[in-house]
Amino acid sequence: MTKNPAAVSLGYAPDARDRQFAVLDRTAVAKYRVEQGALRHVLIGDAAVGTCALCGRELPVNLLVAAHIKQRAECSDDERNDLRNVAMLACSLGCDRLFELGYVTVGPDGTVLATPAEGALAEQLAILAGRVSHAHHAASAGYFAWHREHVFERGVRSVVGGGR
Repeated sequence: MTKNPAAVSLGYAPDARDRQFAVLDRTAVAKYRVEQGALRHVLIGDAAVGTCALCGRELPVNLLVAAHIKQRAECSDDERNDLRNVAMLACSLGCDRLFELGYVTVGPDGTVLATPAEGALAEQLAILAGRVSHAHHAASAGYFAWHREHVFERGVRSVVGGGR
């Protein structure tokens, strides 16, 4: 009696339908934002930690992004150069994405506003709602007003109207 060794599968076995790549990396020419480094320096400087403008957590700078309050694509060149006011630090642990998608914004009085939600999202938004953002001040108020009108209010209608 011949015993065959046990076969072990790791969940992927190539077959004739799988594409084989002769070259897996290519060089690309890309456009980049020349002010991005300066923007991060204005918001963070040489600090090792910074504070998220939405949740208030003090985090290592590699977990914070220079988040445009008014979407960069919608900014004039003068607004893009308004480095101290057009952006804020937002954590990459969720706040940046929640702001970008319009689930949260900052109201005229500087408090964080949140869209209606259910489940785990509602729990996360409840943590943020009502907090005061240190990024809101007279010079940034117009950018936050733009975000409320063009991103947040649109997001509220989308969420209330049946999802994204």
